[in-house]
Amino acid sequence: MRMLLRSRMLTITLLALSAMLALGGCAMPGLPSSTATNLSASEIALRATQVQFKDIAFTLSINAGSLIPIQGTGTGLVTKGPDRSQVTVDVPISLGDKPQDTKVEAIADLATSKVYTRTTTNANTSQWEVQSVADASSDFASLIDARDMSSPILAGTETVNGVQCYHLTGTYKDSPVEAWINTSSFHLVKAIGSAKSDGITVNVTLNVTGYDTGKTITLPAV
Repeated sequence: MRMLLRSRMLTITLLALSAMLALGGCAMPGLPSSTATNLSASEIALRATQVQFKDIAFTLSINAGSLIPIQGTGTGLVTKGPDRSQVTVDVPISLGDKPQDTKVEAIADLATSKVYTRTTTNANTSQWEVQSVADASSDFASLIDARDMSSPILAGTETVNGVQCYHLTGTYKDSPVEAWINTSSFHLVKAIGSAKSDGITVNVTLNVTGYDTGKTITLPAV
């Protein structure tokens, strides 16, 4: 079970890392601050990649189908310089008549291509474990770039989390993705995506909660 959760967590971290680095940030000087209604989906995606940020905080929810269905909620952080991501997800699991409260933590460090994971089950916390990207079940070496979204479509404009957004849909590596981009700043507001790990699809929804919070990510001593 521990290995199963860790494998799923690697996929979750990949999605969080990729979506946030590619689509989130603080607007660069010179970007227009007013809504441009004549922009195409590709142009919106491009502008979303032309933003800067120091860090982005977000919440996420996950669900995955397997012999033991997995659902969870959590929080995450992505930083630039150093390029790292951190995700913590609470995943309650019932094994027969024995419910388990499980927390999964994962940290990805792009500079060293390392992924650190640990789990806490019923208040018992494991030691941090580290894997290289080449050994992980998900490809951390390839970041999703919004310009690589296959056949992006502008589904319209919507108010999401109190913000007027462009709603983009498309695919990445044959998986459907959706992104809601602030019409003024081109910040990422929300993203929905999925990825496969060991043949099981993990669905993830991200909601941005803050930009440039000043938070940092410290690598565990392993």
